[in-house]
This record gives sequence, C-alpha cells and structure tokens, in this order.
Amino acid sequence: MSAAPRCVNITNEGERRRRLSGWAALLAGAIVLGGLMYRGAPSMAYFAVFPFAFGAAFALLEARQKTCVILGFKGAAEVEGGGLRRVDEPERTEARREAKRILWRSLAISLAVTLALVIASGLSFSAE
Repeated sequence: MSAAPRCVNITNEGERRRRLSGWAALLAGAIVLGGLMYRGAPSMAYFAVFPFAFGAAFALLEARQKTCVILGFKGAAEVEGGGLRRVDEPERTEARREAKRILWRSLAISLAVTLALVIASGLSFSAE
C-alpha cells in the first residue's frame, strides 16, 4: 500500500510524462540486460544496467509521489496549462525533503537491483 504524497509539485500531465519515461528506462534496461545475458557477459558488465535502473526508479518514484526533484530543490511547482509557480517556504522545505527521499530511494533500489544482477550473473549452475 502506498503512502499519500507528502508534497505535490507536478501536474497530472507531469506525472504521466515521468511514468512514461520511467517505463521507457525500464524497457531499455531490460534490453541491455537481455543483450548481456545473450552474450554471456562477465559479471562486472552487468553494472551497465545501473543507469537504466536508476532512471526507472527515479522517474517512477517522482510520478508516484507527484514530486519533481529538480522543482523541489528550485522551490517551484508546475501549473496546469504549462509554466511554473514559486512556492512558499513551508512548501519549499517539504518539497526539498521529499526530493531527497526520492533520490535516496532511487539510489537504493537501483543499487540493489544492479548488485543482485552482478551476483546472479557470477553464479554458475551445473547439472553434474
């Protein structure tokens, strides 16, 4: 179950764009992963999946929390129909806090996925 967003600084259209880019990064990462597996790449090559995992986690978490990290640090929010508006200090503080949460969670998720792939790729199974 998802917690309610703490700070909302993107519109529904902004949420849709971030969700779409997150899924695109996930698909690109799956293609890279498939290529690595097909070629029998060494374990360390699987670190190539990290940027895609990070991009996917980052964009999908932004969409889920309805918070843009960059806008959170700038103290701005999207408005319907396009453009940005400045936010007051309490909202700005909360947006920065939420932006940091998103960054750290994205990093943790992408590191966990990447390390799991590196470890799994180094395991060999034989039916001897």
